[in-house]
Amino acid sequence: SNQNHITKRDIALAVESSSGDALLVYGARQQIPLYATFSNGAWSTLAPIAATLSTPNSVAIWTELAASPSSDEVVLVVADVNRRLWTIRWDGGAWDAASAQVIATNVKRNPDTNTLSNRPFDVAFEQQSGDLLVVWGRENQNGIGYRRREAGSWQSGQSLASALAGGEVHFVDLAADPSSDRIAGGFFDLGDGTERLGLGTWSGSAWVGAQEVDSQIRDINDRALGDFPGAVTWLGSTGRAICLVSDDSPRLSWWEWTSAQTAWQSRGGIALPNNKPVESVQVRGGGVGEALGVVTDNQSRIHAIYFDGTSWTALNPSPFSPTVSRVNSRPFDVAFP
Repeated sequence: SNQNHITKRDIALAVESSSGDALLVYGARQQIPLYATFSNGAWSTLAPIAATLSTPNSVAIWTELAASPSSDEVVLVVADVNRRLWTIRWDGGAWDAASAQVIATNVKRNPDTNTLSNRPFDVAFEQQSGDLLVVWGRENQNGIGYRRREAGSWQSGQSLASALAGGEVHFVDLAADPSSDRIAGGFFDLGDGTERLGLGTWSGSAWVGAQEVDSQIRDINDRALGDFPGAVTWLGSTGRAICLVSDDSPRLSWWEWTSAQTAWQSRGGIALPNNKPVESVQVRGGGVGEALGVVTDNQSRIHAIYFDGTSWTALNPSPFSPTVSRVNSRPFDVAFP
């Protein structure tokens, strides 16, 4: 990736649920992205995703893959330089060119860079029904837009202003509950005057408790280029969802949702070594109600924190070394075994 593209991420990876094979998509700053598969211990050669694909005709900036919970199907969603979202499905052996279509236009841009400097969308499968949900931020409109693919067919686009009533959504993070059709959603306004946080839970048919929960998260004035300022996850199959978010004070705050409380609830702050502003966040839930979080601060240092179901503990008394390669992206990930 060259210097003009370090705040974007046009590479995505997913593992097919049945076969265990892997699928890689690489935008390559081309009109049609490339892909490769990993099977029987070897990677295939990169090739265009479909020779006949005509729907996307501009360069991919952000790519995301979502794997079906019950088959080898994988769905690709791309945000391109024309601020559109388009999608195509992988059936486990080939790309279905007939499934390619634009599902949204005019997605949220960064007003300073005039491009998609943060990931303004995300995609997740409902784990029981196998239906698919895509959520995105909208230019000059508060709240979110969303579309559901139900029984293989895309439904009409919908909107929900209350998901972030006071601002526009620059960044979206979704996480599917492994034990139901619920999907947790975090909706982040990263500038346009005031930085805000919205949270909501998709029930499988409607949004529950989707609202703005914080009217001032970390004050960055549209300069969080490439950052992943928060993340949501489920604590295994407990029915509890949590969100970690970069904040001003404390530096990292967290929120929790359970079906018993409907609305997301603030659970306070999490102490980090050196108490520096957080740039990017990732969190993964474990099978018995645990979670592992990793964050980077504004000095490119990386911290790990552990949640035992009740409280958070910093795993490293000082930041990991060496530092990450840069702060204007999320050059790390985390897995919970």
